[in-house]
Amino acid sequence: MGIAPQYKHDCSDCNYLGQYKEYDLYICLSEPTLIARWSSKGPEYNSGVVFGIIGKEGHPLRECLIRALKVPEYRNVLNEHVLKYETSNMVAYGKILREVSV
Repeated sequence: MGIAPQYKHDCSDCNYLGQYKEYDLYICLSEPTLIARWSSKGPEYNSGVVFGIIGKEGHPLRECLIRALKVPEYRNVLNEHVLKYETSNMVAYGKILREVSV
């Protein structure tokens, strides 16, 4: 991504997606989930695919989702997750997918 993470993150299954505002953004492929970390302290982060889907424009997890969807491997993992666990958010997710694909 060019710029190293600002904060320590100790999960080897996470892939760094860059910085957004004061956050380091990650996708964790083992969960899968999205992560927006604002500190090196263990619990100081937000996470959840659903929050990327329903978060408003400018929310760090929405930005994380958009960045992850631009990487084919991550997009495939997220598509599978949404089909299994986020079916109530399929319309919103589809809209984001279309926006990213343009």
